[in-house]
Amino acid sequence: MMRKPKGINIKTLVHEKTRYDQTLSEKEKAILSAAETLFAEKGASDTPTAEIAKKAGVTERTLFRYFPSKEDLLKRVMFPVLLKTLIPQQMNKLKSFFKASDVSMEEIFKNIFRDRLAVAKENKGKIRFMLIEILKNSNLREQVVSMWEKEVWAAAVQTVEDLQKTGKIRKDLKPITITRTFFSVIMAYVFAKHVVGSSPKWNDEEELDQILDILVNGLKEK
Repeated sequence: MMRKPKGINIKTLVHEKTRYDQTLSEKEKAILSAAETLFAEKGASDTPTAEIAKKAGVTERTLFRYFPSKEDLLKRVMFPVLLKTLIPQQMNKLKSFFKASDVSMEEIFKNIFRDRLAVAKENKGKIRFMLIEILKNSNLREQVVSMWEKEVWAAAVQTVEDLQKTGKIRKDLKPITITRTFFSVIMAYVFAKHVVGSSPKWNDEEELDQILDILVNGLKEK
């Protein structure tokens, strides 16, 4: 049984990203490629190391020489994606959106919506299995949420409060609820498009405009 990733912080994410980028052996590259493909298709928990080794064209013994456990392999594959999608560059970008006091909430929403979709598109298969693992693994999820709250959440809530003070957002709504709704909509859209993939066609800009219209003006007939 695969152990749960633990001790996740920025240092460990950067360490695994560096090792991923500096992969030299062709066999190691083949193992990583096979793992990424199979994890995206089946999830890490349901992918035996023997199947990864077979797809990579190596023996299982060779796989374990590079990665002593499936946990080690999962960390090498997933942590670089986690770093890229959450910390630190993307977090800093998100925080910069919130710190732009001269823009409207609609503009902030559009910026973050487009940014998240661009990152998800670039890492489509990896995003899929990463999100699945986060949902399945409570230990991993708690650590990711903790990093998110530390790096972005407080800044987001503060921005909403500032926009309420300037009259750009209704003051009778709780800032936390507004912020939670804001991110829930974006995350749900990314999840539906890149994990579930339920719709054959996605017009992001058109849907973005309609989502904003709903958030700002509601569903009542105009």
